[in-house]
Amino acid sequence: MSRRLYCLSVMQQFFDEARAGSTRSNCAKQKLGAALVKDGKVLSVGWNSCACGGYSRSQEISAEKCERMALPTGQGYERSRPVHAEVAALLNIRPERSAADFERCISTVEPTEELVSSLFTPEERTLLQGAVLYLSGHTYACDSCQKWARLLGITSILFAGD
Repeated sequence: MSRRLYCLSVMQQFFDEARAGSTRSNCAKQKLGAALVKDGKVLSVGWNSCACGGYSRSQEISAEKCERMALPTGQGYERSRPVHAEVAALLNIRPERSAADFERCISTVEPTEELVSSLFTPEERTLLQGAVLYLSGHTYACDSCQKWARLLGITSILFAGD
């Protein structure tokens, strides 16, 4: 097998991990997944989640109950308080992460160095340096997710294009 095919095969495995993560999303509008990878190893997987209409992030939200369903992508985030898949993958490097930490990282919150320092230990920040995010279900990362990635030293965000 050529090196190029091997690399594509390995990358496909990481996109498959991200896609599998998307199945855990409770969002009725769009299910996204992200795999955080460093040195050929999956560090964590994340998925988008919403707290819409009184539902918790662990409850499935139906299309009828989704307060953003009729809105264009990128609008109405204040209604559903979503945590994007990329941010969830970053947070999930610590498996016992509290629900309060996720609430501090909803998409309407501007990521800052101060917030990052309060959420990630120095060891976690070192672990994240140089990692890559593989994203499934979307073809771009929003400005906020790109800023989270920059602040934590993520080298790139790759898209499955599905």
